[in-house]
Amino acid sequence: MHGIRLYTRFIIVYLKTKIEYDHFFVVMDFVLNTISPIMNVALLWLMLHRFNNIAGWSFDQLLFLYSLSHLAYMICAMFIWNPTRELQELVRTGGFDSYLTRPIHPITYLIMRQFSHGHFFGLFISFCMLFYSVRQLDLPVTVWSVLSLISLVIGGALIYGAFMLACGSLSFWFIKTESIYNLVVYDLRSITQYPLSLYSKAIKAILLFVVPYGFVNYIPAKGVLFPEKTVWPAELQLLMTPLLGVVLFSAALLFFKFGMRRYQSTGS
Repeated sequence: MHGIRLYTRFIIVYLKTKIEYDHFFVVMDFVLNTISPIMNVALLWLMLHRFNNIAGWSFDQLLFLYSLSHLAYMICAMFIWNPTRELQELVRTGGFDSYLTRPIHPITYLIMRQFSHGHFFGLFISFCMLFYSVRQLDLPVTVWSVLSLISLVIGGALIYGAFMLACGSLSFWFIKTESIYNLVVYDLRSITQYPLSLYSKAIKAILLFVVPYGFVNYIPAKGVLFPEKTVWPAELQLLMTPLLGVVLFSAALLFFKFGMRRYQSTGS
């Protein structure tokens, strides 16, 4: 609890500092993180305006699919994106030495020193899109459905965070990891804004069993929207995402700890 209170204070001080001294960049981050999802949804609407549906999914169903993924990513990226991107430079230059001398775990200190305000802005847009799609699809709003949705989003954030941390941890072995990071964190994730049924068996296998981003939005959305077409009960599909998120993020933490053992200080 003390760590959470400390991190909350850091975020407040960080945002006050940004607004006071870097207000131009704050405004630009707000604009960019607002425009990007809106443009993606506008493109989706234009496609659906011409083709009526994509693989049997309507616009509102695709918006639900997209917003599930985007909301989970925004939550994850607020805390994990900056630290995992910075890790490569810290390891290369020896700056990671200072993290090893702190009284808290290096990964905790790394995360607590960073906060992505840009993704914080995108969080609001994502929530609005999800809320709109739920209303348009007339999905039942009960205590169970709200708790299930929250667990889905948290589980999805853990899945994204696991692969961000794993890709960042590769810096303990390789000097340059940007290409791997961009492929896994950006390129593969962008595929999942459309139903996986559109893609080949190889792509589906990758997104379900290798880098299982399909469990962030496609599997749970299919269980909610098309329960008659699913193999497993909808309740089981909703539980799979948070369980998988916990397992993968725990594995990513172990991978990070294993990488730290290979770290060699610069001695400076």
